[in-house]
Amino acid sequence: MSSQLGLYHHECGVAEVRECEILEPTSSEVLVKVAAVALSPIDWKILYGSKPSVPTILGCDFAGTVTCVGDAVTKLKIGERVIGFVAGGNPLRPTDGAFAQYVAAPAHMILRLPKNMSFEDAASLPSPLFVGGLSLYKCLSIPYPPFLGDKGIKEPLAPDESKVKEVLIYGGGTATGSMQIQLAKL
Repeated sequence: MSSQLGLYHHECGVAEVRECEILEPTSSEVLVKVAAVALSPIDWKILYGSKPSVPTILGCDFAGTVTCVGDAVTKLKIGERVIGFVAGGNPLRPTDGAFAQYVAAPAHMILRLPKNMSFEDAASLPSPLFVGGLSLYKCLSIPYPPFLGDKGIKEPLAPDESKVKEVLIYGGGTATGSMQIQLAKL
């Protein structure tokens, strides 16, 4: 195993850079060389919330380049530019954080990055996109937008009159709220 540097949370309000192993991705994960990260509210809330039971790597949102894919991963390739989300600061999986040089992440939590978008601009997108998608499309059953070609959908979806017509997005001025407004308009 090769080593890398990661930002570990080990005391309430204290984090330090430590050397750690670069994990091999499981069959359903990809390994990403991190180029940029975002500091989300959850990151500082974890850091200042309490002392973890074990030291954990912080960070949830990242952008980078795929360097290795698990055996079951078919939709991502080595060398692709991506963004993703992991549960950084999780004592059940203490090395899952994005604040490291490499991160192993579930392939279903990875999205391809357009060539015209920088890693720095893209790193702040994963949390708002995943929260918006989960809350609007899964929990509220709002119809999916009409561009989901890789789900087998070829034509725009017709509106389902029985679905939610109005939605309140509380906190629309936040990154997540702003993204939810944009997704709801689709």
